[in-house]
Amino acid sequence: MVKNRYLISIAFCFVVLCSRAQEVSVEKSIFGVQLGVPPLSIYNESRLTNLIALRSQISFGLVYEMSLGESYWDIYPILSVEPRFYYSLPRRNTKGKRIDGNCGDYWALSLSYEPGWEFKSKELDVFPEINIIPTWGFRRNIGRHFVYEMCFGLGYGWVYEDYYYYDFFGYLGHYHETVDQFKVRMNFSIGYRF
Repeated sequence: MVKNRYLISIAFCFVVLCSRAQEVSVEKSIFGVQLGVPPLSIYNESRLTNLIALRSQISFGLVYEMSLGESYWDIYPILSVEPRFYYSLPRRNTKGKRIDGNCGDYWALSLSYEPGWEFKSKELDVFPEINIIPTWGFRRNIGRHFVYEMCFGLGYGWVYEDYYYYDFFGYLGHYHETVDQFKVRMNFSIGYRF
């Protein structure tokens, strides 16, 4: 009789652990707002598989420049799409840590586009840009709705420079070129998840 109780309790624990392991999945859809670097981001994450989510985001970059006693500012949009692989969710779940809101470590491939539109105080040049940056990061909960997130990545980008200028003799010239650049992405943000 005692052996049967042990076998039943072991079988019960096994069933509970297996059923809990099958529940590990990213959220079906998350919508939120983040403040940090870049200054403001509005995002949505949608589940693709149990451990992969697709993050779509619009961010607003800020440029502030001061020279010869004058200051200039510029705000420009950044559109990005980023598939994220949350590899640490099963491990965090077995350790009893929170995984709600896709809180865990992830690998991502960030694809971002800056269209070159801008809201500015004076003449600052912001050119269209495309970036592809493999990224590692993590997200953690602060209470029920607040989260903080950090990420780091190294990648590549292309900037399409196009502007008009006056040369030494006063003639109007046109310059355009695509510039390849090595990109570093470092991000820290605190956000609210709806």
